[in-house]
Amino acid sequence: MHAFRLFTTAVVFSISFSISHAEKTKTFSVGIAKVDITPEYPVPLSGYAARGSKPINQVEQHLWARAVAVEDQQGKPRVLITVDNCGVPAEVTKQVVANLKDKYEMTPSGVVICSTHTHSAPMLTDVLPNLFTKDLTKEEQAVIARYTQELAEKLTEVAKQAIQDSRPAHLEWGTGTATFAKNRRQITGPVDYEVPILVVKSPEGKRRAILVSYACHCTTLGPVPFMSGDWAGCAVEGIETDFPGCMAMVAIGCGADQNPKVRGDDQGAARVNGRGLADGVKQRLKTSLTPITGSLTTHSQEVKLPLATLPTEEEWKMLAKKPGITGYHAQKNLKRLAQGEALIDEIDYPVKSWVFGDDLAMVFLGGEVVVDYSLAIKSKYGEKVWVSSYANDVPCYIPSERVLKEGGYEGRNAMVWYDKPGPFAPGLEEKILKTVAAQIPVDFKPAEDVSRTGGKRPLTPEESISRMNYADDLQIDVVAAEPLVVDPVAVEFGPDGKLWVVEMRDYPQGMDGNLKPGGVVKFLEDLDQDGNYDKSTVFLEGLPFPTGLMVWKNGLLVCTAPDVIYAEDTDGDGKADINRKVLTGFATHNYQARVNSLAPGLDNWVYASGGLFGGIIKSFNGQTVNVTNRDFRFHPETGELEPVSGRTQQGRVRDDWGDWFGCRNGSLCVHYPVDEAYYRKNPYVVSPPAEVAVPRGDDASQLYPVGELVQFHLSGQRGRPTSACGLGLYRDVALGEPFYENAFVCEPVNQLVHRRVLKPEGVTFAGYRAKEEQGREFLTSTDNWFRPVQMRTAPDGSLYIVDMYRYLIEHPKFLSPESVQKLNVRAGETRGRIYRVTRKGQQLKSIPDLKQLSAAKVAGLMESKNGTLRDIVQQELRLRGDQSAVPVLKQIAAKAEFPASRLQALCTLDALQGLNPDLLQPRINDAHPGVRREAIRLSEPFLNESSPLAEAVLAQAKEEQDPSVILQLAYSLGDLKGDAATTALLKLIQQHADSVYIRSAVLTSFEPSRLASAIASLLPQVTANPKMLPVLNALTDMAIASKQPKVLNDLAVHLTAHAAESQQIPSWEWNLLAQLLQSPQVKQQGHSDAFQEQISALSLRARELVSDVDQSPEERVNSLEFVLSLKQNQKDLDFVADLLSPQTPLKLQIAALRNLIATQNPEALELVFENWKQFTPSIQAEVLNQLLLRESTTQELLKQVEQKQVQPAQIDLTNQQRLLEHKNSKIKKHAQKLFSAASSASREQVLKQYQSVDLKQGNLERGRQVFEKQCASCHRLDGKGHVVGPDLAALTDQSKSFLLTSILDPNKAVDGRYASYLAVTEDGKLNTGILVSEQSNSITLKAQQGKVLTILRAQIDELINSGKSLMPEGLEREIPPAAMADLIVYLQEHSAPVSYKYAGAVTPDASYPDDAQKPKLVDRMNGTPKFNDGQWVGFRFTGEHPQPRIELDLGKKMPLQSLRIVYGVNHEPGSIHAPRSVRVSFSNNGREFGNPVQFSEFDNHPDGLGLYEIDRRMIEITFPEQRGRFVRIDFQSAGRWLFLSEISLASTATSDQYQAVSVTSGAAEQAAPGVDPVARIKSLVADVKVGTPDEYRNIPDIWRQAIAAGKRNQADELHRLLAASLPDFGQSLECWQAVVIGGGVINGITIAGDWPRTKIENILKATPPLEVRWKQSLHAAVKMADDPKIKSGTRYDALRMVAMLDYEKCQQQLKRYLMDATQAELQMGAVSGLGDINTPEATQDLITALPKLTPRNQKIAVEALVRTEARTQMLLQALEKKELTAELVDAAVQQQLKMSENAEIKKRAQTVFP
Repeated sequence: MHAFRLFTTAVVFSISFSISHAEKTKTFSVGIAKVDITPEYPVPLSGYAARGSKPINQVEQHLWARAVAVEDQQGKPRVLITVDNCGVPAEVTKQVVANLKDKYEMTPSGVVICSTHTHSAPMLTDVLPNLFTKDLTKEEQAVIARYTQELAEKLTEVAKQAIQDSRPAHLEWGTGTATFAKNRRQITGPVDYEVPILVVKSPEGKRRAILVSYACHCTTLGPVPFMSGDWAGCAVEGIETDFPGCMAMVAIGCGADQNPKVRGDDQGAARVNGRGLADGVKQRLKTSLTPITGSLTTHSQEVKLPLATLPTEEEWKMLAKKPGITGYHAQKNLKRLAQGEALIDEIDYPVKSWVFGDDLAMVFLGGEVVVDYSLAIKSKYGEKVWVSSYANDVPCYIPSERVLKEGGYEGRNAMVWYDKPGPFAPGLEEKILKTVAAQIPVDFKPAEDVSRTGGKRPLTPEESISRMNYADDLQIDVVAAEPLVVDPVAVEFGPDGKLWVVEMRDYPQGMDGNLKPGGVVKFLEDLDQDGNYDKSTVFLEGLPFPTGLMVWKNGLLVCTAPDVIYAEDTDGDGKADINRKVLTGFATHNYQARVNSLAPGLDNWVYASGGLFGGIIKSFNGQTVNVTNRDFRFHPETGELEPVSGRTQQGRVRDDWGDWFGCRNGSLCVHYPVDEAYYRKNPYVVSPPAEVAVPRGDDASQLYPVGELVQFHLSGQRGRPTSACGLGLYRDVALGEPFYENAFVCEPVNQLVHRRVLKPEGVTFAGYRAKEEQGREFLTSTDNWFRPVQMRTAPDGSLYIVDMYRYLIEHPKFLSPESVQKLNVRAGETRGRIYRVTRKGQQLKSIPDLKQLSAAKVAGLMESKNGTLRDIVQQELRLRGDQSAVPVLKQIAAKAEFPASRLQALCTLDALQGLNPDLLQPRINDAHPGVRREAIRLSEPFLNESSPLAEAVLAQAKEEQDPSVILQLAYSLGDLKGDAATTALLKLIQQHADSVYIRSAVLTSFEPSRLASAIASLLPQVTANPKMLPVLNALTDMAIASKQPKVLNDLAVHLTAHAAESQQIPSWEWNLLAQLLQSPQVKQQGHSDAFQEQISALSLRARELVSDVDQSPEERVNSLEFVLSLKQNQKDLDFVADLLSPQTPLKLQIAALRNLIATQNPEALELVFENWKQFTPSIQAEVLNQLLLRESTTQELLKQVEQKQVQPAQIDLTNQQRLLEHKNSKIKKHAQKLFSAASSASREQVLKQYQSVDLKQGNLERGRQVFEKQCASCHRLDGKGHVVGPDLAALTDQSKSFLLTSILDPNKAVDGRYASYLAVTEDGKLNTGILVSEQSNSITLKAQQGKVLTILRAQIDELINSGKSLMPEGLEREIPPAAMADLIVYLQEHSAPVSYKYAGAVTPDASYPDDAQKPKLVDRMNGTPKFNDGQWVGFRFTGEHPQPRIELDLGKKMPLQSLRIVYGVNHEPGSIHAPRSVRVSFSNNGREFGNPVQFSEFDNHPDGLGLYEIDRRMIEITFPEQRGRFVRIDFQSAGRWLFLSEISLASTATSDQYQAVSVTSGAAEQAAPGVDPVARIKSLVADVKVGTPDEYRNIPDIWRQAIAAGKRNQADELHRLLAASLPDFGQSLECWQAVVIGGGVINGITIAGDWPRTKIENILKATPPLEVRWKQSLHAAVKMADDPKIKSGTRYDALRMVAMLDYEKCQQQLKRYLMDATQAELQMGAVSGLGDINTPEATQDLITALPKLTPRNQKIAVEALVRTEARTQMLLQALEKKELTAELVDAAVQQQLKMSENAEIKKRAQTVFP
């Protein structure tokens, strides 16, 4: 009965899911129309005061009114009009209603007029009447009134046309997204990225119209001298291009406080933003919309909004004295009062709505409405609400209560421009929202409470897909969604076609918030075989946080920590009735790191991720295995379990060839090249690094998320891996050959799926971004609920993405309690999706039901190119054990075309015991290395019984070139007996000694019986080939570790004889001899007289070397170790005693002491302690370490302490702690007696005592001494100490309280990375340190002084985790309060403010000064969003002469590798730009500075902020390490103002994202960015149809890449860019090429301060063919510049190219455009071109034309004219002769010239600019 209930639910879902778009569609009567409203006469433009009231008739883009008419439920037409204007007043709206009333019974609610708010359209009566800060002339009033009346008539006309066009239509709607808006009041302020979309379709489904709305000011363009629809007009063009034959309409949402991120003064910038909206629409329309079935009802109401108390007449008089708009506004109001007029005290405010049943409510608000309103309305009424503003009237800004309270432009100041006498009174938001509430039906409610999800609602699967960004040739579909799946985290494909799903429904804190288990395992079925799943059955439930599964036999293996269980359904009801533990003991403390990723290996083991932490695992067979911090494999049938190489968090996967990969939250992809099984067979080999990071390229961890993310304090940096998981490899070719074996990793925090193209690199892999993904990801989403957690290759050839679909993916344990209280931590608990990615047009393969096929037919499927299907086949055949599959598999193994099929057939035959030497031998030299490698592995059991097979393997060892196959040969030859194998192994190790992986693999194959002969053959080679020394040492270490007397003695005899016969014994040979002679097996063995004589002779030679002060310390040390390896007598001790003097080199003293202590000889120990007092601290520290290694010497140490031979204070606290916690109770008791004070005080008491330390009394020098004595053994700071514990330089909390707690109570919160371990070895040594790595055969500890020790597991008797920090308690005994103050001051000093001075002529402007008492640039205050808040330092632009120069005094010489600068941007109105470049140089004396580096890639994109606001930006620049005390930073400004807030230097490179370049030979070229602009431009060009209008789709992006490269001005990069963009011989110049060359390269070089023609010609002179193409392109540009069919922006670029010709060839053409102000953009091209021509003739032409230029072009021309002193002199001469007026020169430039360092220029400027 229960199963039937499940089936019913599934079927109901299937119907609702598929019919949601097939509901009965309502037919409306809808008409559309558009009318050109561009004036044919000059008119003043609205929007910007700076443009003035001068009439303008230049048209860059025509202006339109567009209308859609819809009949309401009474059959009356209702009209919505969008208008390209800054704001249509209420009177015009009312006039249109009146014009339509009689004929169409029109009411006010029936007409909605939405202004696009473009600031480049004609002025209208009663809108922004104070814009020009003056009373308009009668002529100006007349032309404005004329256009206003004409507009009313055209709006009436377009409404009528739309009504007359009415015809049957269907309406659909949905919501997309666009992200180009930003809050202009606060960088982190609220935004609304949603794009509501209404589509009008014919009954046949053809789109007729698309209406969209977006909340953003239509202000891409500044006060340009032309008309344009700005981004809204460009969006219309873009949408209509994407959907031919369809009319587009754009309205504006509540965007009064939102500005576009990209701003500029050319139409290209507007197109960038317009394209952003068009792309959002295009993306959303890839999936279906919701049909509108409800009838239309309309509503309209005006509400009165009171103003605040108005100024008194006296207050008006005071305001009237102020300049600018404030004074003008006050004067107007005083005039009204004088005339007896009452000032208005309230505003009539229109609110309208169109409601389509319960499908959609469209709300239209008047005025410039801030974003808070749309967010509030949608939050209250749900996702079926559409909110637009600038509708029906634009009386003023409409602030929310929040904005009104905050004030500023939108809250208060803007009212003067609208001629309103004061701001609003509080309460307007409530009035407006109440009016809206009265018009929206009561049943409109949000489906979700978004108050605790950041205001973001969950989207439908179709909506979510529409928010995804992916390649155009791919397609994404939903294969399953809620309620079919909920919280999916992993999927598995079954042999019967089912899809198994693990659902972690209990994430993050259990079903009840108290860890109640709720995990589910279910299977999905595709009943109708349409490719989508439509039935789900719950198989298991109540599991604690399940993470993975794998189909096994007749059931499942499921990961549900602490267990891996097996579950099976035996009665066919779909529910598991067998549930037993297979493995148990896995870690459960981290809910994001648990056992997972069960996957079949080619070797027929089941592999899995330990989830980072693993555990002490017990199998059902009773076996217990330690897989802590490691992955593992097991046999489910037997319970056999083994650790394997790798430490994966979530997502361990295998490729087709047996290579394993994994990921961790911070690591996108790692490869595990080590096969630990081979190291287990030889426990005496230390395995090489277990993992290799796969990503390659500049800044390989950079990710490119799109839109805003849900992030918190500990989320990690945006665009960096912080939650990488669900790694998958695409193991098919159906998506296309380039995708085969690509790695895909999910990043749920960044809302993306990242792709890497894997390429073999030696025995491992390198992963590169695909060419088409250099600056983007495989898949991104702007849906904040999109949480991809796993990628899988499906058997049908598609790629599955598992989406958990949660708002909060981070675990609450990593969030602050305050954040958690504001969040619904389980938001999304009823949702989940599984997506399928395919190539468009891809035919999906059918998924076979293997259970219905015979074994032979199943085996035949092994020929599939789909790796997932082959895995299922292998598993199915293995479990069946049916031998009828063997012949088919043998045929495939021998003849299959696809190499992976041949390989996997062999592996399946292995499982079926169907392999034999005859089958394997041909595959040993298979054409594919992957097959060869696996065949060699599978040959191991047959090598000693089949000579032909063995010979084939040995022959392959001689010929093989592929590193991965060579690695396998190194492993497998260990199974082949005989000298031939030994010889082959030695040959491999000689050829590949520099590969640690192959070298170590060879060593695993050396069993003890092979060692003596191998070492003997290597000895003669080492001197000639030093690369072989590590091999020799490793073989010797293995021999010693094996403890086999015969092997060791044979080696000792051979090495001794070799040394005795050598005239000069190398240092390494003394070392080997010492190691051998110290081993107990050699010492205890009786030796021949000849051997003894050789030893005696060698001892004499060694003593001579030790005594020879001319020998190197290394030579003397190794010789001494040989001497001390022999049996010692008093003569030997006397010899050593002579070395324990201060005159002896330190290394030699330490070697002597180490060897003396190791003997544990009482006489030797006595000698050590006799000399104790003369030892330096470093020697004493080494002696202590050696004494504490063994219990006998430890006891002797305590005896000496007790006798005061060694003072207790001479034993540091770390070693005291070791003694106090010693495992030997006798030693522990003795230590407690000697060091009892160390544990006397409680930590709380100590901390309380030290809280009163006064840091003002601290002294840096004394603090340094305390640090060096007490801390430097484990910490490094300021170039001193050792790196063992945490990096003190990286401390984010440097407060006294934090530092005191860390120092005095180190065990309060022990970071597991720094816990102390004790490793007791078989020789009795006690090794202490932190555990830094674990391998199959070894562990690595790091101890005090940074000493690293790798210990073979075979030599470990006991490994103990103390659970305590390596840092000792009781430091208060060594550091009294006064000294603690010194230490804390020293610790804080590394980032304390340094001193600096302004060394050049430029100092901060008086309005934005520095603080002499507390210098702002080093006060660690990174600046607020207001540049007048006192935290910013401002510098006024001073032209080409010295810019700000800052010299920092670090107080001491130190290494430096990175510079951090916090700077600000406010282009308009602040004229604040990012630095153009910085040049950094270094000095030791503060006088001579050298080794300069330069950086120019500052982010200077437009900011869109208002008055006094500043966009704070930060850059970290790295450079090759420099050493110096003084650092000079020279800034070059890019605009009128430069604002800085913070500068800091660091001794480590924190990032390689921004790299400065060395400055040589006067060059100042800077490194190219991580994303190659040339590749990016090629990709963008390839994406469009060149020579058609489609070419302009990507031109904005092409231009951005090109100008960035131009501004970097790097020769190599520019050479590549020109080579890629110059037309080939005989080819025409395309538009995109002109954009790159003229608008990018030439323009950018000019901006960088260089002369473009000279630069480019120097770059190309070494490449004659490019020189020819360059000259050809310039002549082609001449023609393009005059072609009226080409867009003016591209013609501008062509003119920049024309100016690269000799001036006599281009003068006439440039002058023609120079004199034509009607074509401002082309005039700008001529002005800029002349600015690039450094000749007197060009300068004179520019001066002559100056009065005829547009204001903007005048500014550009003047900037060019002051570029050089010669030009400046010519300009001043023209001014002196009255050929020009001073008003033509900007005031800032006048001031610049009057402050010039050139005395003559300064004098002349002061004369002409009084």
